[in-house]
Amino acid sequence: MKLLFTDNPPKNNQFILRGESYHHLIRVLRFKRNDSISIIWQNTFYHTEIKEIKPEYCLAVILSAEKIIRPGKQLSLLISVIKEDKIKLVIEKLSEIGISTLYFYPSAYSQKYILTENKKIKFYNIAKSACEQSGNPIIPSLIFLNTISDLDFSRFDLKIGFFEILKNSEKYSLKSLADKNFNELKSQKENPGNIIYTIGPEGGYDKDEIDFFLDRGFLSFNLGPTILRSETAAISAGFFLKTFLI
Repeated sequence: MKLLFTDNPPKNNQFILRGESYHHLIRVLRFKRNDSISIIWQNTFYHTEIKEIKPEYCLAVILSAEKIIRPGKQLSLLISVIKEDKIKLVIEKLSEIGISTLYFYPSAYSQKYILTENKKIKFYNIAKSACEQSGNPIIPSLIFLNTISDLDFSRFDLKIGFFEILKNSEKYSLKSLADKNFNELKSQKENPGNIIYTIGPEGGYDKDEIDFFLDRGFLSFNLGPTILRSETAAISAGFFLKTFLI
């Protein structure tokens, strides 16, 4: 069933869909009368049916409604700022996967980036469109940090870092997360609550950044024998963690 987000409240037990929503639904997807559509407004999931189509708007009658309940386990990504087209890709794919929050921060080797209000709106619309396309009813929060210290890491129960550390230090593979006998994380896997994972820039982290993460309880993991681009690592790790830990 097609999913649609709207900022316009229902009136008289129906939604009036105009503008871009109307164009995409009627002109692009070719929806017709009596077709079903799910509409989300203010954290409520409405099951509706198109009853009337006009040249500039259509009416969707509400059949039932239910509150959206956010999952108890939340998965967040902390990623250094990368090129804008890569940011868009990460937002799109992780919105489809169902990541709850994406934090972007300037690292020692990350791209220099100026965030404007127009770019914020553009990124939000990418996330919303991806959720509509995939059927994910919860649009992720997109947060751009001034510094990595702005984030309160104590809110997270399990912290996973994809970075290189000294050879004599503890380091895990993603495969170990799927192993039920992995005692190091067994109790956290059963009820991990909030989880965050971090991906660095293609230039890697500097030593101070790695020490920063380790001091805050991050466990070091690797994604395999090959070196992945930041966006590839963020998306593939997000899918794996969402599958095995959430």
